[in-house]
Amino acid sequence: MHKNLYPITKEGFIPLLIAIVVTVVLMLLDLELLTFFSFVVTLFIAYSFRNPERELLALEEGAVIAPCDGTIRSIETLDAGESFAYRVEIEGSYKDTSLLRAASDATVTDIALFKGTRMPKSSKLFSDLNESAVITFKDKNENCFEVKHQLKRSFFPLSIDLNVGEKVQHSARYGVAHNAITTLYLPANFTLNVSVGQELKAAESLMGYFS
Repeated sequence: MHKNLYPITKEGFIPLLIAIVVTVVLMLLDLELLTFFSFVVTLFIAYSFRNPERELLALEEGAVIAPCDGTIRSIETLDAGESFAYRVEIEGSYKDTSLLRAASDATVTDIALFKGTRMPKSSKLFSDLNESAVITFKDKNENCFEVKHQLKRSFFPLSIDLNVGEKVQHSARYGVAHNAITTLYLPANFTLNVSVGQELKAAESLMGYFS
């Protein structure tokens, strides 16, 4: 995953192949309406799993970049008793690239995966029951931060290709999350460089710096 240079992410290979085979079979059977529908589904899968190249930023030490595409919906200052000082929520949709990228040069210290439901964000049970992954990172200066990916309504499962103890470089690909909410939890020594309503691009948008 980290160095995948194909135009489609590896998670999309099997769904795309199945969709192509079904489309060809329906075409051979001369089922025009079903063939058209299957062709549209094939294009949707290819678009959803697209793997674009991004212009990597020349970052200063301590920089954190966006781990996903989406729009910042909220920035909250957490209570003093919390483990982190800031909570930044990024909402993605199917029009955004689903690829996830490492926010900084860091080591994975913990991964918590939850195979839950895929209810809409409006549901009262969304936060507790929807499929999610919480990944904790620590950089060489002992700065810790968490990234939580949680699916909304999604046709595809959440995929995380990381292991505890693994070292990642900023912008490295590590998974896919279609139509998801991504939340960053950041410590008090972090200076935010973003605002609510801002559109982010994974690997290209600067979130801020550790001091």
